[in-house]
Amino acid sequence: MQKQIVLLLIFLLLLISPLMSDIKVKVKGKVETKRTRKLKQDEINIAIQDGKIRAIKKYAENLGSAKLKLLNEIMPDLIADIDSYILDINILSEGENIGGTWAMNLEVTISDNQIDQLLTSLHQENIDEELYMSFVYVAREVNSIETYSSTGTKKNEDISYQAYNSVEINTRVTEEFNNAGFEVVPAFEVNILPEQFADDFASNGEISSSTQKEATDIARDAGLDFLALAMLDIGRDEIDSVTGQYKIYVKVNGYVLDLRKRFATKICSVGPVQYSGYGENPTVAKTNAMIIASSTASNDLIDQLRVKLNN
Repeated sequence: MQKQIVLLLIFLLLLISPLMSDIKVKVKGKVETKRTRKLKQDEINIAIQDGKIRAIKKYAENLGSAKLKLLNEIMPDLIADIDSYILDINILSEGENIGGTWAMNLEVTISDNQIDQLLTSLHQENIDEELYMSFVYVAREVNSIETYSSTGTKKNEDISYQAYNSVEINTRVTEEFNNAGFEVVPAFEVNILPEQFADDFASNGEISSSTQKEATDIARDAGLDFLALAMLDIGRDEIDSVTGQYKIYVKVNGYVLDLRKRFATKICSVGPVQYSGYGENPTVAKTNAMIIASSTASNDLIDQLRVKLNN
């Protein structure tokens, strides 16, 4: 029973970790001092403040290039109000004096949500008009597999796919774009048919030019500024060796079309990138993987859009 509880806790941590908004960063907070045994409290405070700044910069460096660019532009303001984005400071060890500089080992917890809210508010300040967008995210999964032997002993597979519809994807993607300050218009509201996109992707692994052209014309005529498109390829389920849970990978490609000029242009793109989801059965694992993949890809597109719009 105890082993099952431990496995369940590990599984839950793996499941929610991609969606957690608190980021832990390990850094060395530094302060110049002649002391060799123990710091005074004011020196400790200086080292901790230095660690906060180093943690924010290290956090930014580990982000995608678009979000890094945005944060670099506002880094002075971010540092000036740094305590609004720091949730916790944990002193891992008091450190030591090396060449007149005391380096204290710290673990700094940063609120990713708070920083995203800052970027959203700045985006809304810089954009003085409503920006309307719609999106079509489609997915496919394996329908059947036929295995056969070719010349020699090598085995090949003929794989057929079927479209997979996920309400959770539409809900999550709508939430992400809305939270970023865009006015999201459902595809059906402007007579774009996701079914055609889904059929193309299931059959050919891509969206046909004719389908994209038709949707682009419809979106432009309806007065939309942007159209976001994404394709999610669902892998086969497997058993995770650590948790014993089902694990499924989802590969995603996506991009946003800018419809505000004469010709539609691909203003930003993401992928192919792969994400995994866990669950007590394949359905749950699949749903979790789809939510993580669609949400993460959308946020990457949003960061790129912010950079383009702020320039």
